[in-house]
Amino acid sequence: MVRARPGQKILIRLINGAYSILRASFGLDATVVAVDGRGLGRAGSPWSRPIPVPRGTSIDLTSAQRFDVLIDAPETPGAYGARLEFRDWGTGEIHANGRGVAESRIIIA
Repeated sequence: MVRARPGQKILIRLINGAYSILRASFGLDATVVAVDGRGLGRAGSPWSRPIPVPRGTSIDLTSAQRFDVLIDAPETPGAYGARLEFRDWGTGEIHANGRGVAESRIIIA
């Protein structure tokens, strides 16, 4: 669980330490600002740009991949979901007969 104040910036570092695909989604708009430790949109790297991830949209990480995700907490207090799914490389199905899921919340108060 993550707790933040309204308007605060939240940095979430996702690391896929599994031999599977990690699918992540958040109940708030987010932006991927770095991949594998390299910032996106840096001076000297004009071809890379931060990746917007609208709320409810998923992003996939492959094995050993890292994403830094930045979220601007809304001004409205509330609880917002976060979901991680571990998926099979071949079939795309969630591991362990659908039990390969971790859910949490982002609490804005």
